[in-house]
Amino acid sequence: MSLTVLTSASGAPGVTTTALGLAMSWPRPVLLIDADPAGGSPILAGWFHGRPPHHRGLLDLAMAHAYGDLRTAIQDVVIPVPDTQVTLVSGVRSPTHAPAVAALWPELARVLVGLDRTGPDVIVDAGRLGASQAPQPILEAADAVLLACRSTLPAISTARGWARDLHDRFSAVGGGHHLGLLVIGPGRPFGTAEVKGALGVPVLGALPWDVRTAQAIHLGEASRRLTHGPLARALRPTAEAIASFAAGNRARLASASVSGDRAPELADDQAGRR
Repeated sequence: MSLTVLTSASGAPGVTTTALGLAMSWPRPVLLIDADPAGGSPILAGWFHGRPPHHRGLLDLAMAHAYGDLRTAIQDVVIPVPDTQVTLVSGVRSPTHAPAVAALWPELARVLVGLDRTGPDVIVDAGRLGASQAPQPILEAADAVLLACRSTLPAISTARGWARDLHDRFSAVGGGHHLGLLVIGPGRPFGTAEVKGALGVPVLGALPWDVRTAQAIHLGEASRRLTHGPLARALRPTAEAIASFAAGNRARLASASVSGDRAPELADDQAGRR
């Protein structure tokens, strides 16, 4: 398994819609976690049309953490996404609930990186960078962190400082190569090479600007099979590339652990992965 986190800077595209689209196109079974502290559970409201009762999710995990049974609790709160290989842990309903789950992030990060290697991959929707009660420990533990960014000048300008901050922070613990860009709407107006040059971070994927398919994902409309439209065609190869990137990073970390060639700060994290 591998752990991938999606996040964005202010003014960026909807990370939740992108995360759900990638999860449904992922080459392996995947556990999708809505860790956006802004709340609202948009996947339950959109894709599920509000039908599943909101009686389990992150708040339940926070309670389980208080009683020391977090690993088992994850299996108890997941919601299957019908006709896919995705299971969902829904987020908090309101930003007022975010403080209740803030203490959960460090332990949840340890549990996620320690999941059985034959288990599902994990995708985490971390919402916008800089939000209060953000799941920073999960970003730091991830095998791949994708900064979603539009190709407009305002979006690039906003993301630039965050990209530099994340790269420096991850590099300090030997994980700078885990960070990459996910460009939304390349060529509107800048291409992926120009976005990469401006932010100084490699592009791991690019998804075309396709409002119709994005809306189908966001609102759970009839075209659930996602077989038509530019975004539908791009999701599968993009998901495969990101999954391969994350798996490669995890394998390199495991190899470094065996050889002892790793940053000292990663020792405790790697111990949790075994």
